[in-house]
Amino acid sequence: GTGLGLSICYTIVERMHGTIQVTSQQGKGTCFTVRIPDTEA
Repeated sequence: GTGLGLSICYTIVERMHGTIQVTSQQGKGTCFTVRIPDTEA
């Protein structure tokens, strides 16, 4: 793909004051961890 999906996700997570962590191991795959702070309703 073009990577556009990750760019959109990053923008959304950033606006919510969250983070995206990426770990990758050659031959095993890539893991994306998205963390968004809890907010009071």
